[in-house]
Amino acid sequence: AVGIPGHDEYDKVSFIIRIIKGGSQLILIFEGERDAVLSCQQKSLLVLCEVFIQNGVIMISDIKANLKLGSPLEKATKEGVRSRIRPVIMTAAMAAIGLMPAAMSHGIGSESQRPLAIVIIGGLIGATFFALFVFPLIVEVVYERMLYDKNGKLLQRRI
Repeated sequence: AVGIPGHDEYDKVSFIIRIIKGGSQLILIFEGERDAVLSCQQKSLLVLCEVFIQNGVIMISDIKANLKLGSPLEKATKEGVRSRIRPVIMTAAMAAIGLMPAAMSHGIGSESQRPLAIVIIGGLIGATFFALFVFPLIVEVVYERMLYDKNGKLLQRRI
């Protein structure tokens, strides 16, 4: 099934991109910018994916560090998320605040900047939600399969 995590790497990336695009589409429709959906998504998708990938890589490194210290998987994941909440939210908030003047402008030349800024703000909301709530669950499931057998016995401590 395309877009469902757990099948292969392409489907995982496709699932993440759909979440980000969903946030972008919702905010554009909410703002009444239906005509600009496709062109703006293509331009802003790279920016949003870079932010999400950066947050994900740092969160995985925090979870791995907690596992190396001997924490159980569930606690390591919770501590990893807890340590990343403020940086993830602050990064997204600062980018959104910086784009607010472009998103709210109605002057000359704003026809191209306004929808792009709105898409990036909506995508940041979707990517932040995914990075803080969905991504850690996926990481925990993958690591659980790597570290434990079917009976819950620890197979390995190293990752």
